[in-house]
Amino acid sequence: MFLNKVDRIVVLIDGENSQARHLQSVMESAKRLGDITVKRLYADFTTPATAGWKQACIENDLEIRHQFALVKGKNTIDIEIVMDAMEIMYSRSAEAVCIVSSDSDFRGLTLRLKKSGIKVYGFGNATTVPYFRQACDKFFFLGEKKNIETVIPEIKKLIDSSKPDDSGYIYLPTFGTSLKAALPDFNFKDYGFKTMKAFFESRPEMFEIQVRNAGVFEKHFVRNKPIEKKIVCEEAGYERDIMA
Repeated sequence: MFLNKVDRIVVLIDGENSQARHLQSVMESAKRLGDITVKRLYADFTTPATAGWKQACIENDLEIRHQFALVKGKNTIDIEIVMDAMEIMYSRSAEAVCIVSSDSDFRGLTLRLKKSGIKVYGFGNATTVPYFRQACDKFFFLGEKKNIETVIPEIKKLIDSSKPDDSGYIYLPTFGTSLKAALPDFNFKDYGFKTMKAFFESRPEMFEIQVRNAGVFEKHFVRNKPIEKKIVCEEAGYERDIMA
């Protein structure tokens, strides 16, 4: 059951923390909540991760807000969304805001909007932290948490075929690009993992993570864990482990 319908509602989409395939579900829910006056998508559209949004923008007449990620790790997109939401709040141009993101950083914005009498509806996946979900007037889950075991064989195969270095490791961002090309609709967040690194760290029996210093930064690499095999040394009369 949906809440009481408001007059004007704005949909603000964090394109870096949501997936295009969920847009139809978001729009259907938003239409039941109010009359949509703004549909705005925020992302750095030069990155491969946002390639899936092109068709969705065309089909749903989304207003695009492009922002270059000039410095890795900075919340450039989040800041743009916050600024637009505050402008909406002060202009009183809407009675409700839909924030489409699984990013917990929007909790503070949500509380500020509600303090000003604006309803806030959140949309995100199962990994969205409770702090953001609970701050919203209502939170809508997008998709279902899937079983990662069904795609692990494909991931392991892709690691082996992605031109690892001499030690068998591949740089995580490089593997992420290969994974996106091989499985365009795949996203670790749909399987309950906040990041790709978090997934690999959760399976130490299958994968090995290596951290290498690169000045002030650390680079993370991954490889399939070598298989241990036992060989019998008949002459010596003992067994020993070798790495396949």
